[in-house]
Amino acid sequence: MRWLLCAFVVACSEPPKPAAKPAPAVASAAPSPSASVSAEAAKPKLVVHMVPLGDVPLEDLEVAKKGLLAQAPFTIAIEERLALPETARTAEKARYSADALLAFLQHFQAMPRDKVLGVTDVDIVTPKNGVNNWGILGLGDIAGKTCVISTHRMRRKWEAGGGAPEPLVRERLWKISLHELGHTFGLPHCPNKGCLMQDAHGTVKTVDEETALCTDCRARFTEVLR
Repeated sequence: MRWLLCAFVVACSEPPKPAAKPAPAVASAAPSPSASVSAEAAKPKLVVHMVPLGDVPLEDLEVAKKGLLAQAPFTIAIEERLALPETARTAEKARYSADALLAFLQHFQAMPRDKVLGVTDVDIVTPKNGVNNWGILGLGDIAGKTCVISTHRMRRKWEAGGGAPEPLVRERLWKISLHELGHTFGLPHCPNKGCLMQDAHGTVKTVDEETALCTDCRARFTEVLR
């Protein structure tokens, strides 16, 4: 808050005395940088509620949380574990509908501005490219409240060598989390190669080539977080 300092000159009826020099005008002081930082820090941050679904290790949520906090000024709350809803199970064994999981997460109580990020380790699918159950890394409700990611295709344990190494999985975790949260902020897939909002085009290898949000996506992301 800026304070305007005013100097008052009081007239005196006593015998004349040497005139006092008028007090110099005092300009309104701009807030110091530290005050601006404090005021900014006092603003409530957008809360991302991370919800473990099924048997996903809590360590995966901690890894995703650490990566997200390094990218944006969120407040992240890891919530209690929820069982995978039977309504999300597909006819194919061990596969779950990502769309049904988003509908399930809609019931999670949160403030209007907050987001809900479900994290699971089961194979999640959605209708795409004419296929009813297309395996995906994650799904986000455009300009909505909820998104969900799965570590199943991040790890790809069925590949030779036992799947992806953990350092690579940790990187994929925060990248895909940020990507799906971006959708909830209203960001569509980005055509710029290397942008974190780029479409994966059916392979996690695309995610590995992504480095950061492009200038346009970062500007829109920042605007939402203000």
